[in-house]
Amino acid sequence: MHASVGITIFSLLILAVLFVNLARQANPQNMVSYTLKKLTLSVGLLAASYLVRSFFFEKNGEAAGTVVVLLTVFIYAFTPVIALFWFQYVKLFVQKSKFVNLYPLGLIIPVTINALVALLSISFPLYFSLGDENQFRREMWFPLYLIIVYFIMFYATYIVFRYRRNLRQSDFFPMIIFAIPTAIGGAIQTIDYQYMLAAPGMTLSIIMIHVFMQSGIVKTDYLTGLSNKRDFETYFSHLARRHSKKLKTAGISIDLDGFKKINDTHGHHI
Repeated sequence: MHASVGITIFSLLILAVLFVNLARQANPQNMVSYTLKKLTLSVGLLAASYLVRSFFFEKNGEAAGTVVVLLTVFIYAFTPVIALFWFQYVKLFVQKSKFVNLYPLGLIIPVTINALVALLSISFPLYFSLGDENQFRREMWFPLYLIIVYFIMFYATYIVFRYRRNLRQSDFFPMIIFAIPTAIGGAIQTIDYQYMLAAPGMTLSIIMIHVFMQSGIVKTDYLTGLSNKRDFETYFSHLARRHSKKLKTAGISIDLDGFKKINDTHGHHI
């Protein structure tokens, strides 16, 4: 068994734990949390597909070849969809709105084209082919798959840079480095497909986002989602270090009487 198989199994177990934890914490109205849960489940499906395919790589016969072909088509068609989920997570997080365009046509079209090419690879040697004794080979259209996947990932990174003023410095860094483990794992697997490191790279990225998300929960009020006293103190401490002595920082505090009655009557979303 190749060493990367054990790493992928370990990644799958981690993803299962993270998914269960996210499912317990999930708020149906929190699209950011829901999208992260969807992303975690998708990477888990991808990791499982890699594992099953690696088992049938070592088998001969028409049945084993059919399984390898179908799983490879699924992997090639589904991986850009996972990148699209990451793009959705980024858009929701940085633009702070449920009404942003989560799936622009400029991304939907290449993802759809990629899925069609992957399906056509069953009959034509476009992305891949199987030779004698189920020997797997990448074909000349394989770079198109890579271009689509990495384009979506780097476009999501561009969105983070574009709307960086909407983010605090503590939020900006994790969003930027998310793509690094995924890109490295995917690059190694591109060089040699036997090194199944794409899914483990994605898993490491999701762990980083999960830890970042948990730290954010500590700094926000559960009912309103607003910053709590701890985050308030951290933010102003950051401002004090950031500004020079020549610049002054001021704040305004407002106390509303009877606001509890409004919450009890109309809910905490008011």
